[in-house]
Amino acid sequence: MDLGYFEESKLILEKLAFVADHVDSIELKMWAQYLTNVLNVYMDDQLNEKQNRLNKLNQIVTNWHNLLPSSHLVEGLHGAFQRLSDRNVDRPNNIHIPPVYILKP
Repeated sequence: MDLGYFEESKLILEKLAFVADHVDSIELKMWAQYLTNVLNVYMDDQLNEKQNRLNKLNQIVTNWHNLLPSSHLVEGLHGAFQRLSDRNVDRPNNIHIPPVYILKP
């Protein structure tokens, strides 16, 4: 998603949301909702719309924090939201994907 593969990310997030519903996992549902909102922020072209979506995501994360203040997942999502907010909803620019080596026995 951070690399701009929005359509591929959308498909993966839809599958994540489906699995979260199927196994009834609140943690997976939270991840799916958070990441879907981040994807929507990234995909929007207008700055004011991005800001509106960011404000909506802020409200969601704040509600989670109020509901589950001691949850490590909520703390992690809150930290991720803070980084997104600090970047002014821009994607990270220091993404480095290391090469993958296949070792043969």
